[in-house]
Amino acid sequence: IKHSVLSIFRQRVYGIAVGSEDCNDAARLRHDPMHVLAAACKGIVQELSSQPTQSRWENSVDEVALKLLQQSLVRAYIRHLKTRKRKPKVIRLS
Repeated sequence: IKHSVLSIFRQRVYGIAVGSEDCNDAARLRHDPMHVLAAACKGIVQELSSQPTQSRWENSVDEVALKLLQQSLVRAYIRHLKTRKRKPKVIRLS
């Protein structure tokens, strides 16, 4: 079975939403009908990824990708600030 990145991401986010902070419960949740329905990509219900797949995906992010994500988050926040009427006097990034 091949899983799309979107499917794995949705499964992980919904797993966190139901209280599974790590991937240990992925094996149980992948067979839960409501979890399968919520995480289904494009309305297609398929078998969700296993715990090892979830862990590999989560650990596949390298420093370059993290730096790009960080820059993207800062740019998105700055764009958001431009749409606000009241601008903050100070922005502290820590």
